[in-house]
Amino acid sequence: MNSYFIDGLAFITPLDYEPGIKLSGQVMAQHRIPLNLALLACHRQHHDVTVDLTDVHYLSESALDILVTTAHTLPPPGSLTLTAPPELNIPERLAAHGWPPTTNLRLAHV
Repeated sequence: MNSYFIDGLAFITPLDYEPGIKLSGQVMAQHRIPLNLALLACHRQHHDVTVDLTDVHYLSESALDILVTTAHTLPPPGSLTLTAPPELNIPERLAAHGWPPTTNLRLAHV
């Protein structure tokens, strides 16, 4: 990904240190298209993609669904790693929806 997205709620930018994107602010259902486009752009260039959620204050269920769906559609050996603070409760939210981490979806805590 070589561009960014910004609106009054969220900011999506490429990571500087590894293939992936950094999300900031409040990521909601209305960000489905720019989030999908950013993930697709990263995956076209790299098998493994990181999504840095450390500056996300709110992650809607639909935004989490986009991330999980993307991870599950990556062909092996591709993977999506979510780097998230404990406040987002990603493991609990994944379990509540029956979305267990797989080889395509990895969790990294800050």
